[in-house]
Amino acid sequence: MNRLTGSRKFRSLIVVALSFLSTLAGAALRDGTIDGRVVSINDGTTLTVLDVNTRVVHKVRLNALTTPENRWSDRSKQSLHEMCAGKAVTVRVIRYDSERNKVGDVVCGGVNANEEQLRRGFVKVDAQFTRGFDHLTKLEKEAIAARRGMWS
Repeated sequence: MNRLTGSRKFRSLIVVALSFLSTLAGAALRDGTIDGRVVSINDGTTLTVLDVNTRVVHKVRLNALTTPENRWSDRSKQSLHEMCAGKAVTVRVIRYDSERNKVGDVVCGGVNANEEQLRRGFVKVDAQFTRGFDHLTKLEKEAIAARRGMWS
């Protein structure tokens, strides 16, 4: 009986510990911020950031956006490069994608890269991830109306 009770106590302790750790991990993901420097641009919505505090390299995607797979993809990448390459960056991590890359709001040199790429018309809103980000859809519609970037 004592052995069974000890086993239950152990299992209960494990469940509590795992619950606590998953809560911490979720909070870290929601509230996670990376301060770093952009070391490379992968495409119009993806960049590589060196965390200045931990010296860890992170692949980061702009939240709720997708790069066009057409003649505008190179121009989209060039636009993000002009905006962010080599600059100080702050990333507010919102989630992870299927490849475990960080996805978030990216501010390069004081400019919100997510919003600016939309304003310039070089990315599209990914409707699958826009909940709570209605302002991005508005910016896309403004770019379309003004015939900027790929909407010209």
